[in-house]
Amino acid sequence: MYRCVLPQSKRKKNLTVVLQSFNNKKELDFLIPLLINKVRAKVVILEKGNLKKKDFPSTVKFHKLANKGRELGAFLWYTIKYYKSLKGSYIFASANISKHKRLSIICKLLRSRKKFQCNKKSWPWERSYDFTVEEYLNQQLLPAPVRPFGAWYARYVGNWAKWQKTQPACYNGVFKTHASYLKKRPVLFYKRLNRQLNAHNAPEAGHYVERAVAGVFGPLAR
Repeated sequence: MYRCVLPQSKRKKNLTVVLQSFNNKKELDFLIPLLINKVRAKVVILEKGNLKKKDFPSTVKFHKLANKGRELGAFLWYTIKYYKSLKGSYIFASANISKHKRLSIICKLLRSRKKFQCNKKSWPWERSYDFTVEEYLNQQLLPAPVRPFGAWYARYVGNWAKWQKTQPACYNGVFKTHASYLKKRPVLFYKRLNRQLNAHNAPEAGHYVERAVAGVFGPLAR
């Protein structure tokens, strides 16, 4: 049984919630009424499994994607497709809310007034320059084009030292951001990352982008 206690919104919010799903029908059946009726947000589903548009209310925007790139690849795809029309706040999340306490994180983001927020951690190794990951959940990963994490970040995202000092490492594929932050970077920036993530169903670069969410989707590091 899922539970998320939120106040009833009196007016429509300038908020879009983008949910990446892989056959997460049960979870979406809980999230969609909560988001549309109570929060009064717009909902977008990026489906990588077998669910279809007809499975959801007509008010939900639905896209069918190939099963590549995991959730961060889907979020890059969405940012590229709608780059010119992005406006307001966005919450990006995996619809698999049974894992990693994602529902709790989503509820926290829905209550937050911050323009950018993620599930941040301070594990030293996983935000270190030398971080790499060859295997995840018994699956061999496609190596990132540049390794380790710090070299990849410096090549494709920005100033590594600034990120280390001013931005958090993020986890679990759930975060809130704003169109003004997304548009601080040219669409080609997202396309370069998208090519890496959506080239494979298990890319190492996906784990890099997950940790670097603040540097990729958040405010520019100062």
